[in-house]
Amino acid sequence: MAAAPLSYKRLTRQDAPELASLRKLYQEAFPLRERRTFGQVERLLEHPGMRCIAVMQGTLFAGFYISWRLGQFCFVEHFAIVSHLRGQGIGRQVVQRMLQDEALGVVLEVELPYSQASRRRILFYQSLGFSPIAGLTYHQPPYRSGEAPLPLCLMSSFPLTDPAEQDRAVRAIHEQVYARFMV
Repeated sequence: MAAAPLSYKRLTRQDAPELASLRKLYQEAFPLRERRTFGQVERLLEHPGMRCIAVMQGTLFAGFYISWRLGQFCFVEHFAIVSHLRGQGIGRQVVQRMLQDEALGVVLEVELPYSQASRRRILFYQSLGFSPIAGLTYHQPPYRSGEAPLPLCLMSSFPLTDPAEQDRAVRAIHEQVYARFMV
């Protein structure tokens, strides 16, 4: 039997029925240090700059992504597929859809290639046309005051080789996604 097609639903209200499944996956897929409190995610649903998209396979919750339009590109803050659906091409379809929707390009964070899982993740994004931003040392700002920045790698779906452009992109991410919402 063929799998149901994917659909995408932007969540903008705290009473969205998909939020319970999203919360579970968000907390399973991302360590505490790499995520906001879920209360903060819920409060940001109405923020015009943030898009929280539930990925549905028929009537079943299959995953989500949280993204921000930052002028010249879209920044994907979080992206996860439900564990029992991984390896079925759903993640690839979702990223391809993101790339279609974001004609200016997509920037995202990945863990440094210190583990087999992080190396697989980087290869996955590279197979979809992303490249690590060469020569850039990047640290994700902390989500909570008192925590240390987290060394990560930025990848982009478009050439981001000019150091001044890299600095502008990092500044936009830090200021518009992290700093103004820190708890």
